[in-house]
Amino acid sequence: MRRPDESAAPMSPSEQARAAGKVVLAPLLSGCIESSVSNRAEAQRFYGIDKLTAVEAKLGANPVARALGPGFAANASRNFIMASSSFVVTPVLYQRLYPQEKKDAQSLFWFGLGVNIFAGNAIAITQQALWGRALDYGAVNGGRSINYSAVLREGLKAEGVG
Repeated sequence: MRRPDESAAPMSPSEQARAAGKVVLAPLLSGCIESSVSNRAEAQRFYGIDKLTAVEAKLGANPVARALGPGFAANASRNFIMASSSFVVTPVLYQRLYPQEKKDAQSLFWFGLGVNIFAGNAIAITQQALWGRALDYGAVNGGRSINYSAVLREGLKAEGVG
């Protein structure tokens, strides 16, 4: 993870935009793909199979919504944050900010661990809490659509903040 080659030709604005798009798109797709595989199973474990079936039946969920499971947006945002922390933020910060003369495999390990635990997880845990509150919200009266702004308002109110 050496510094970028300073002698390389500067990138054009369109090349910079393309590179930035890839930097955002890669963890976004990663988070969505992981959540599309796991969120329904996590919702089944949260509610129980019978309660999830009842909530989905009351909502009349379409096949895509049923496949993804309730609370998909919060779950995918958590996975996006963790993928960004691991595969974008850590390498970029290490490459650009860590002292060149101290870079080695061990320093990369500890730097990455610190960034992922103290930054990535600290942010992602908020999305995990949002996911749980969203599932609680969605189960009220046997099932209702999740309104994330209402989930946030109710959560802040319950914690005495809002």
